[in-house]
Amino acid sequence: MDGVFQRGDTIYIANSDTEKDFARGLTNYSNKVLEKIKGKNDRNEKNYKRN
Repeated sequence: MDGVFQRGDTIYIANSDTEKDFARGLTNYSNKVLEKIKGKNDRNEKNYKRN
């Protein structure tokens, strides 16, 4: 993740190797909020494990 953005801003998703944009959309979160929550899962992982 790179750059500073606020909720409602248009963001561009780029390939890290080629740096070419391949998607864009409106974000529901600012870059500061995303830094805090990235990598977290809101599901209880025990309930989703397969035996």
